[in-house]
Amino acid sequence: MIDEQRGQTTLDFAIGASVFLLAVAFVVAFIPSMFEPFRGGDGALFIVADRTAGYLVEDALVYAVSEPAVLDAGCTIAFFSQSSGDDCRFEMDGEIGAVVGVHGSQPVDRSVNITVHELSTGPATPIETEDGEPLTGGDPDPPSDAVVSSRVVTIGDTSRIASESAEFRLTVRVW
Repeated sequence: MIDEQRGQTTLDFAIGASVFLLAVAFVVAFIPSMFEPFRGGDGALFIVADRTAGYLVEDALVYAVSEPAVLDAGCTIAFFSQSSGDDCRFEMDGEIGAVVGVHGSQPVDRSVNITVHELSTGPATPIETEDGEPLTGGDPDPPSDAVVSSRVVTIGDTSRIASESAEFRLTVRVW
């Protein structure tokens, strides 16, 4: 005998199974994106480039940390000539990539190029010191697909550089 008070029908079972399968499909589809921040793809390069630019213009090359983006000319020239300057906030103990934390401190070494150039020009034409030394350093010839981060900066003592401009752009390229 069939109980007519029974609540489950074939249609109820089909709807329940469909909702369950959709929930499982949703979870399976989004599991890879949960681990995306931990992968070493291009997203990590953006973080490295931005962190490097921030470190240089907010701490390592400035007169005072209370005045970010106003670079100390002596420390900036010492940084790009790969020597330790007096009263600078960085310790030059090797190449530029090691100083900014791109080489040697990560599971995968990255290449970095740092250039100070005029606002109107690209990073391929760095400004020069009064001695004719370009304010560029790191690995030469970055590829066209390098990740770029830049900051607008002012150099405190412009008499030590061969430029009449007051504002420049510090560009960090990582690949």
